[in-house]
Amino acid sequence: HRREIEEDLKIHVGLGATYHSGSDSYPYYVSEVLPNGVIGLYSPDSHFEKSWTDGCQIVDKFDPKQPTKIYIKRSYGHWWECTKDGKRIRRWHSICFGYASAYQDPSF
Repeated sequence: HRREIEEDLKIHVGLGATYHSGSDSYPYYVSEVLPNGVIGLYSPDSHFEKSWTDGCQIVDKFDPKQPTKIYIKRSYGHWWECTKDGKRIRRWHSICFGYASAYQDPSF
C-alpha cells in the first residue's frame, strides 16, 4: 500500500493522467482534488501528429478553465469512477498519473 499512498500524495491539479484500454490510451488532466479523496478529471483535446496511421497524438496543454467531466477515487486498492461525493459507479482498470498520453491503434 506504500506505493498507493505515495502516488496519492503526488496527485495535484494540473497533473496529467492516462487511461489505458487495450492498446489505446486516453489523456486526462486533474482538475480537482477534493478533501474526501475524490479526484476530478477532464479529457483534453488531442490531434494526430502526422496522420491517423501513426496512432500517436499530441495532447493539448493543461487548461485550468476546463470543468471536471469525471470523478474517480481509490477504494479497495483500485480506482473507481464515482460521484462527486465518492459513491462508486464502476471500476477503472488502468490509469497512470504523471503524463497525459493519447494513442489510437490504427489497426482497427
